[in-house]
Amino acid sequence: MRVGGIVLVGLLVSCSTSGPPPERGKGRANVAELEAARTLAELRTFDGIRLPSSGRLVRDARGWRLAPLDAAAFPPAATQAFAPAGADMLDARLPTHANAPLRVARAGRDDLWLEITADAAGDADGAVAGPAVVFRVGAQEESIHVAAPGRVEELRLLRAPDPASRRYRIREGAGHRRRRRARRPP
Repeated sequence: MRVGGIVLVGLLVSCSTSGPPPERGKGRANVAELEAARTLAELRTFDGIRLPSSGRLVRDARGWRLAPLDAAAFPPAATQAFAPAGADMLDARLPTHANAPLRVARAGRDDLWLEITADAAGDADGAVAGPAVVFRVGAQEESIHVAAPGRVEELRLLRAPDPASRRYRIREGAGHRRRRRARRPP
């Protein structure tokens, strides 16, 4: 009987310790992604807000970008730019952190771009849900960056009666400055 008890304890210990250790931080990422999906579902209940029903973001060194649903069928260059038929191609990079810039550029033109950064947004990591990145930038505020073919937008979900104001920094490429000077009346 005593030998049987030792074998049973040995089996229980070996069963409970086998397998690779869980990835560090993986549980938090799943919770953040679930909260981001809930935020998008809540935004869809508001009149006048049209969020894409599909789409997927992929991350590269410069941020999150929209990818086709079947990225394996397209080479990486084909997934970097997107636009509806007849429109200029956009190369949009959604931020990875709340204090990182949203960058929108005309594909193929290194000089035509805008970077928009929210000041004092904190350094919160973004959680991806479909075609959006959601940042909790305060106890009562979320910033949502959404990408869809031909458009990129930021939405702010404010849950406080007196929301804090936000300031944005805008940087532009040399091509925008040249175009603006060319359009000025003499």
